[in-house]
Amino acid sequence: MNRFQHILLFILLFLFGTGGLHAHNFSSADRKFNNLKYTEAIPIYQKGLQKDSTNKKAWMRLGDCYRLTNQPDLAENCYSKVVRDPQTPAKYKLYYAQALLTNGNDDKAKEWFSDYSVANPSDAVGKDFVEFIDSKYKFVQDSNRFVINKININSENAEFGAVTYEKGIVFASSRLKSDPKKNKIDPWSGKPFISMYYAIGNEDKFSAPELFTPLMQINSNNGPVTFNLNGSELFFSGNNSNEAVITDENLKTEKLSIYCIKIDPDKYRDGKFSDPKPFEYNSNDYSMAHPFLNADGSKLYFSSDMPGTKGGMDIWVCERSGDHWSTPENLGSKINTTGNEVYPTVGNDGTVYFSSNGLPGIGGLDIFYTFFTGDEYVEPKNIGAPINSSDDDFSLCFDINTSSGYLSSNRLHQNSNDDILSIKSNLIPLMGIIVDKLTNEPCNGCTVNINKDGDNVGILKTDNNGKFRVSMIPEKTYSIISTNQDYVNDTIFFTASRNNLIGDSLSLSIKLENTYAPNNVLVWNSVLYDLAKFDIREDAARELDRLVELMKSNQKLKIELSSHTDCRATDKYNMILSEKRAASAVAYLVSQGIEAARLVPKGYGEMKPINNCDCNVNNGKDFTEEEHQQNRRTEIKVLESTEVN
Repeated sequence: MNRFQHILLFILLFLFGTGGLHAHNFSSADRKFNNLKYTEAIPIYQKGLQKDSTNKKAWMRLGDCYRLTNQPDLAENCYSKVVRDPQTPAKYKLYYAQALLTNGNDDKAKEWFSDYSVANPSDAVGKDFVEFIDSKYKFVQDSNRFVINKININSENAEFGAVTYEKGIVFASSRLKSDPKKNKIDPWSGKPFISMYYAIGNEDKFSAPELFTPLMQINSNNGPVTFNLNGSELFFSGNNSNEAVITDENLKTEKLSIYCIKIDPDKYRDGKFSDPKPFEYNSNDYSMAHPFLNADGSKLYFSSDMPGTKGGMDIWVCERSGDHWSTPENLGSKINTTGNEVYPTVGNDGTVYFSSNGLPGIGGLDIFYTFFTGDEYVEPKNIGAPINSSDDDFSLCFDINTSSGYLSSNRLHQNSNDDILSIKSNLIPLMGIIVDKLTNEPCNGCTVNINKDGDNVGILKTDNNGKFRVSMIPEKTYSIISTNQDYVNDTIFFTASRNNLIGDSLSLSIKLENTYAPNNVLVWNSVLYDLAKFDIREDAARELDRLVELMKSNQKLKIELSSHTDCRATDKYNMILSEKRAASAVAYLVSQGIEAARLVPKGYGEMKPINNCDCNVNNGKDFTEEEHQQNRRTEIKVLESTEVN
């Protein structure tokens, strides 16, 4: 079963349609091609090209047949015959580059991605793939994050889209049925149509699969499926007819629709299931596919080429509103590209996983992840190896703890068919807590940035108890940066060593110093002065205005205005000058409504330089005016603070 049948299911022909091939030798191949019968068209094109190898349109279509039946090595050969012709559409440079990348020829793929970028500068995908290939090593260096195994019920045909249900999994398959009369062949792939199956078991060991409820087997292709948390509702996608629909003078497509089934053993016939109900946004004009519910069933994610789509297929979302769903919303240009974004799934924490061939990947379809901040979906990230490979990887579904799950991939069949792979995390959980260094009170809502090898790999928030949880790759060193507006930022370097496990996890306690703790100098742009002067400059006034706002909103804050000089002039002169600078800063704050009792002026002369400017060395002549300016400053030091908002 080829990947594009159950990724796109007959809806992407507009991306690669070429004009009719007028040579008599190819007319029957054209008819097969236009009717989606790619496996039947291939030998006819092959025979015709043996007689007329100069027909570039035939090479394009044969390449398209191979591409859509998942034979990238043969597609690469066909596209190589036409991409150097200036009359060939630019998209074939992209198809050729993608085939090269899938076949492991990174250097040549990079060359053709660059050529595509020049030929079609409005599409950033070429440039993005070039940049990705240059940094590809980053996405394969942590391949020990998961242990991946092929499950024991994969057949010689395609299995994909596994989700947990009751005591096992429900999945889609084009496997042969026991009754030969039911094995209707799909002319796209030359394999049986897709049906849904149920198998009891877990991890990579399952009993023999059985056909899932007959009510789902309503069309030529059915699946994949998604369930709500308590198993009382399921959604699945399938062809909305058994016939292709003509969309232009040359091409036909067959649309997909989403259906809903209610599950209640006390009410519905067949023991459990209601009749399928069409989703309210289905249409004969576009496809709806690959539905997936979030954890609480409030959002339904899916793939569609509906109006507003940015490429072949985009990821969309609807929110539940009573018995209906909100108008579909496109996840936006950060997520969706001019390529295809398909198979969305959602983790228990709200992370959205999806597959794309438009975002830069290791090869074929790669899995990416994003999440919604409340305002927008963040820039998606490639999940990397071993979940992604140089082949097609999609339909990633984790369990509630993101520690195990299932993945669909054709990596073990050399592109011929998809298998379901079990995933088990090899990561080490870290249980962290952040507290106030002085009071030991938990830091609620502290931001925790997790970085590895210079890249940010996670941004977390502590809970009401100051706790956070993150998974780490064994024996890797991370920098953990803790931030909060009321605390001094802190960075800790931590190696995830199994030797330090407490039970099954690591433990880390971080103690932050309160920004407003006594004797703490606030992180602030310094209030600076001209040489030998103590008046408040315009830039200094702006900084003091910020301090005014802070002190007005924190009435218990009492501060010292610590003023300094550079090292030029005598010690006595500099001490007097620094005291005048401190007094000027206090006077300015008082003029803006701050009580004098909350302000303590203090001059330190030249005793506390913040750089190495030393006038005892060659009378200070070896230092620049900029360096001396840094020392002519007033700093803000906390004396008291019992109430900080």
